[in-house]
Amino acid sequence: MKLYSELLEKTLHFPSYPQRIVSFNSAFTETLWDLNCGSSVVGVSPYCSRYCDCEHIPLAGDYLQEDPEMLRKLNPDLILMTTGIQLPFARKLAAQGFPLYTLPLPASLGGVMENIVKVGGIVGKAQEARNLVTQLLHILQEQVHSPCEPRPRIYTELWFGQHPRRVGSMSFIHDILSYAGAEPIFGNEPWSYEPLDLEETAKLRPNIFLGFYEPEFPVDFVSLANKRGWQFVPESKILVSCTTKGKNIIHDGPSIGTTIRWLREHIQGS
Repeated sequence: MKLYSELLEKTLHFPSYPQRIVSFNSAFTETLWDLNCGSSVVGVSPYCSRYCDCEHIPLAGDYLQEDPEMLRKLNPDLILMTTGIQLPFARKLAAQGFPLYTLPLPASLGGVMENIVKVGGIVGKAQEARNLVTQLLHILQEQVHSPCEPRPRIYTELWFGQHPRRVGSMSFIHDILSYAGAEPIFGNEPWSYEPLDLEETAKLRPNIFLGFYEPEFPVDFVSLANKRGWQFVPESKILVSCTTKGKNIIHDGPSIGTTIRWLREHIQGS
């Protein structure tokens, strides 16, 4: 099987179909599991077990760094990675001769669905992958036919240790918020993730404050809002996303539809 990688600017050769897959991206790992290809996965990242039953599979490294000895031992015939901050890592492994294929970090739900189809095609499960996409489309259709009126204006803040970010229009998270029935306050800005601008956010006076944090860097968003003097967002309208499957707004695997439903329920009930 030959695949051309625009990001790596080369044609890649893989067996038809790969039987020893290493996935450094939890969305692709979840997709492989939902396609019943888990038995072909021989290596994962520490984050993959949040979304599928792969605790027994060796860790091939982290999101940004491989375990060289383990990766060689696993002898993969395909490594799946994404772009964004993972792209330099991917290029490093490709330069070392590993059989690597990158799929783009999605800017929309369309990109999420396209990646699901591509992963399915690579492992010989194209129709099954399109069935997963159809299931997601049904969930999105549900939301379109039961709109929230009026749409609450939502501010979303992502916390990664010392690097908190807000969300603009060029992120699939924007679509999660929109299909969940909210209006992202930075939904027209031409960027995906930007540093915080607390003064500008306060001027826009959102109705809902949605915060995401990872377990390594816990955040008390109620205390944070009080500390900032954001009395315009009552405590009942401060929502929290975490790394739990179906409640993680930064995860772009097939369970993204469950996340949209979860967030919509909380928006309607807030």
